[in-house]
Amino acid sequence: MVIGHFAVAELLLDINRGVPALPVLIGVSWPDLVWPFLILTKKEEVVVDPDSPLGSHTKFKRFPYSHSLIVSGILTIIPAIIFALIYRQFIVGVFFFIAALSHWALDAVVHVRDVPVIGFGKDKKIGLGLWNYGKTAFFVEYGLFVGATVFFTPMHLWTALLVWGTVFHLLNANSFFGFTKKNPTKDANALATSAIVAFPLMIVVFNIVLAQY
Repeated sequence: MVIGHFAVAELLLDINRGVPALPVLIGVSWPDLVWPFLILTKKEEVVVDPDSPLGSHTKFKRFPYSHSLIVSGILTIIPAIIFALIYRQFIVGVFFFIAALSHWALDAVVHVRDVPVIGFGKDKKIGLGLWNYGKTAFFVEYGLFVGATVFFTPMHLWTALLVWGTVFHLLNANSFFGFTKKNPTKDANALATSAIVAFPLMIVVFNIVLAQY
């Protein structure tokens, strides 16, 4: 899931409009901001299928530090404290933490039984496998973002948010529909590198828009 995570940011910012957008946007993206660096340093492992671009064919073998509920949740306390200190507001740290945990919950819906609960040991991995139904997953995620935009953000922001959200979602459409026979992302390092570019870009764009709250 990509833009679907930003729907949670819109909800949280509507709950407390005194919380700045940037730490919340970083929060909902946090696991996917950390994950590519752990892939590049071989601390976590993903296997890309060169013969299919579909998200359901990408095998997340091991990502205990970035995407587990328990270990990742505990580690997320550190940046949450840092953000609380930077903004001098305890609530900012709390919202960052909630935003980061929401990432796990949404990933558990779309992933195919590879999302770890603990992170290590005899762990249980879960995933409802929405990615197995690519077209459905595409419209469910898009609908989540559109619905959150309409219900939780001011009307004067709708056009910019929906335009950018649509652009970002369409850029990821190949992973839902499989338009190409081969995967243009050839290996794990290429996938990690694309995440390093994509998520900061989305955070910057949505932060510029939401700064007009």
